[in-house]
Amino acid sequence: MDITIWNLVSVISKVFLYLGFSFLIALPLMYIRLPFNREWHGYIRRLFITGVGMAFVFNGVYFFGRVGSFSESGITGLFDTEMISLLWDSGVGDSFRWRLMALFSISVAAAIYWFSKKRVSIAFAALLYLGMIYAIGLSFGFIGHTAGLSGWMQLILGVHVVIALSWIGSLLALRHACYQLKVEVLHKLMNDFSKVAQPMVLILVGLGGYLVYTLLSEPQMLLKSAYGNFLLTKLALVLLLLGLAARHKLILVPRLECDNASDVKDVKYVLARSIGIEFWLAFLLVIVTAVLSTVVGPMH
Repeated sequence: MDITIWNLVSVISKVFLYLGFSFLIALPLMYIRLPFNREWHGYIRRLFITGVGMAFVFNGVYFFGRVGSFSESGITGLFDTEMISLLWDSGVGDSFRWRLMALFSISVAAAIYWFSKKRVSIAFAALLYLGMIYAIGLSFGFIGHTAGLSGWMQLILGVHVVIALSWIGSLLALRHACYQLKVEVLHKLMNDFSKVAQPMVLILVGLGGYLVYTLLSEPQMLLKSAYGNFLLTKLALVLLLLGLAARHKLILVPRLECDNASDVKDVKYVLARSIGIEFWLAFLLVIVTAVLSTVVGPMH
């Protein structure tokens, strides 16, 4: 592993870029799912705007961090016009531009949805949202050790990433819902989320397994290489996340239907705390993924 200040900048920028995109993918769907609740929908809006700002800033930080890394001339390397031009025409530049287009699309879509109630406008906003998802998924195929994959494999990678980000981006909203929504509305939201999440998780795990199979030349690399060790760490975190999700669905959410108001309040608190733990595990998973795609490659 080659750990430099520029690699550290890249890892940090990727972590917050991924987190920002996770909000942009998940929150619009959460926003339109329920009848209006001033507190909860206000929180979704604030988190969404935070996601836009976070993704915009760290998209730029990542690009110029790569410029500084390739320039190898310290802080002044950030402004190396020759290197900026070179990377602009590379996969790094392609990824940067697609992500800018994604941010533009979702910003326009949000403005249309919030300020226009015409069906045609809302349909156009939905198309822009789908365009954002396409641009985000596509952007991951231009950089990192997956850049050399075939078009089919890059499609698989894009779908895998979008599903993972949509899961992570929903967690803070679900946690906040435990405090702000009435129990019957919360119960419905959790059940609806579970119905969508179950097939998505199966696809997520299946595509992830296929990508690992493609990237590793030998199964022994899981144990004998740094790359394999990081993949095993990711697997352990995914299993913990799945365990928490199963606990929510099978134990905590059904208990929201009990008749005792005091018990329901306790269950909502326990559910909120458990979803909070799930978010921080997911955040740790994002960090491991950023390190894996920046510092550690299949050859390590």
